[in-house]
Amino acid sequence: MTGERVEFRRCDAAPLEIGGRRLRGSEVAVWDVMSVLPKDVPPLDGVLALDRLAGQPFTLDLSGRTLTLESAASLDGRVAGMKRLEARVATGMLASTGSTPPSSGLLTLDGLPSAEVPTRVREIIHDGVLAESFLSRWVWTFRLATGELWAAPVR
Repeated sequence: MTGERVEFRRCDAAPLEIGGRRLRGSEVAVWDVMSVLPKDVPPLDGVLALDRLAGQPFTLDLSGRTLTLESAASLDGRVAGMKRLEARVATGMLASTGSTPPSSGLLTLDGLPSAEVPTRVREIIHDGVLAESFLSRWVWTFRLATGELWAAPVR
């Protein structure tokens, strides 16, 4: 996220199946993701790049620890009660689980209620990074192929 060099081994396209659904293949990188994260972060098994989900609408509920792959019918039902947001699709999505920074600020995302969140100013190569503590307050539904994003508060 700060532009530091990460070295890894590339593997050929590998199939990925989630919940019985096969996702489009792409290259796989093998590296120790924990080596670039703060020492107090709980262990991660890996990172899933957004390109694997480009053609597959999905819902992310961090508080419930679920990733739901949506069908056309389930997507329509899911977003019916959610707030549609303006979104810009990038080639990656990062959620920070680092230690709490020393300051806080009021964050407002298009149409969602404002939230007091920890903030830290750093030079990064993204527009911004939202912490897991903020992201877990909402259920997020994405249709990356069309750049659509919806959110609803966790119940």
